[in-house]
Amino acid sequence: MNNEIKEYTIDRFEGDFAVCEDRDTGEMVDFKRDDLPQNAREGSILKYSNGKFEIDSKQEQEVSERIKQKMDNLWNN
Repeated sequence: MNNEIKEYTIDRFEGDFAVCEDRDTGEMVDFKRDDLPQNAREGSILKYSNGKFEIDSKQEQEVSERIKQKMDNLWNN
């Protein structure tokens, strides 16, 4: 059994599919929207292991804070 954990960011939804970026390779891959958590949205960070996706809320928060800091630095300089 492969217990490798893969991470993806949802780029966008196209019909019944989510177009996601592999956070390690940058490769774009499609997943069925029905296979994702119900509350998944564009920008969600997903962890995939043991055949299931889950949202990584902690990492989403960290990314959001980094982006906010960068935006604040741009506007304040």
